[in-house]
Amino acid sequence: MAVALRDGTVSPASFTSELIADADLRILMSRIQVRQDPALTVRHRQHREFPAEITVTLSDGSMRHLAATHAPGQGGTMSREQLNTKFDSMATTVLYAEQAHSLRDQLWGLEQASNLSGVAALLRAFRA
Repeated sequence: MAVALRDGTVSPASFTSELIADADLRILMSRIQVRQDPALTVRHRQHREFPAEITVTLSDGSMRHLAATHAPGQGGTMSREQLNTKFDSMATTVLYAEQAHSLRDQLWGLEQASNLSGVAALLRAFRA
């Protein structure tokens, strides 16, 4: 949660040892309190939602509140740009950026593809 508050997103890069040990991030982590809201649990059980609410108190004492019924892509739609961003953040952990972008573009054109040799070649290119 601290990474999302600080960086605005969470990706595989958010889970490196260096980032987890980051002193500023650790301070922010120590200020976070997580509490279960029974009403949200009921909504999850009854409506198969994944509701979440967050309230942030700023240094001037003002508060910001956000609520969601689901994560992006779960129970809702994601824009092509959002999907591309998510795909790139995941694929570049196992492919070089150029390969990931090429694979992404080929997957978008999958319905029109005459064969899958390009996709197959990129999938074999995964790096450890």
